[in-house]
Amino acid sequence: NSYFEYTLSLVTGKNDSTGNNNSYVGSFGIHYKWVPQSRSKYRTFDWKTELYYSYFESPGQNISSTGFYTSVHNKLNARIWIGGRIGYSELPYDDRQNEWDYTVCLDYWQSEFVFFRFQYQYNRRNIDNMMGLPGDYPSDHSFVIQISWAMGPHKHEAY
Repeated sequence: NSYFEYTLSLVTGKNDSTGNNNSYVGSFGIHYKWVPQSRSKYRTFDWKTELYYSYFESPGQNISSTGFYTSVHNKLNARIWIGGRIGYSELPYDDRQNEWDYTVCLDYWQSEFVFFRFQYQYNRRNIDNMMGLPGDYPSDHSFVIQISWAMGPHKHEAY
């Protein structure tokens, strides 16, 4: 009925034109999914969380930044999902500046191939002088309506 999945990632690369400075980004994630046997069409719970760490080398100083997100999605019945997400991240080039994001969404699955999502997101930012641009980077609210559908050949399945 349920499972855990763990992920570990690391990426590195040069971050300047001289090739003398590197950046490193790593993450550790956990994913839990519960799908009750014989009721998967009507009930599912999905939780994901991931922690991030970055290390940015520069001539003046080296910067360590962190971040995370956690999200949950819960299937209420055969067609309706409700979900939420919280995230936090520090800027990779300035760990004193950061952003929090809060999201809630409602999904309606008309079929396996068509779904509608209604999503609200609030971003609270503590960011000024972003990438050399003067002034504060403002916090904001957004509302998204998403429609997704699949077309084309697919295998036939029993519904």
